[in-house]
Amino acid sequence: MGIPVSRQPRRGADRKPVDWAAVGRTSVRRRARGMTHSEVQTALEEARLSARLDSRHEELATDERGPAELTEWRRIAQLLTDTDAPYNPDHDAHVQDELTAEAEHARLEQLAADQRRQEDEADTARRAALDPNALHHALLRTLAHTQLLDTLSEDEQLAIGRLPHTDPAAAFAVNALLARAYAAGQAAEHNNERG
Repeated sequence: MGIPVSRQPRRGADRKPVDWAAVGRTSVRRRARGMTHSEVQTALEEARLSARLDSRHEELATDERGPAELTEWRRIAQLLTDTDAPYNPDHDAHVQDELTAEAEHARLEQLAADQRRQEDEADTARRAALDPNALHHALLRTLAHTQLLDTLSEDEQLAIGRLPHTDPAAAFAVNALLARAYAAGQAAEHNNERG
């Protein structure tokens, strides 16, 4: 019997570990929205009681969420000490700074992922460009385009056939050089016709 479908990790997805402390802080902020200082104090006392009860359970010794929730209730209670306004995470500078930092971190991660993808694509393209069969066909196309293919001797034709297999980088360079030389010759011929 396998893992139920709903619990199986998606293939190819990079799974990040859950940040239970962040989950706890977010949960407190959501519950605290609209609460006054006295309501937050009551919730803080309940969180303290829950923390004392949880401390008696060995399996909760590594729990990150509970202590993070208690710390967040304390912070919000401190924030509301001198105000009659209800709590609003949208106006909490600490929360907004956290959200900004998370967005910047996500942006940097996305840039790094994009760069890795581009490097992988470039590496794949380089490997494809250095594929002996692809290089051989590219050389033949360039020679045909430059009208040199029909003028090659038998030895030159054999060399063109062997070069991509023996030295792909050299075959790539020769192909590029032939194409540039042909383009330069065409440009010079065009300029001579105009002048």
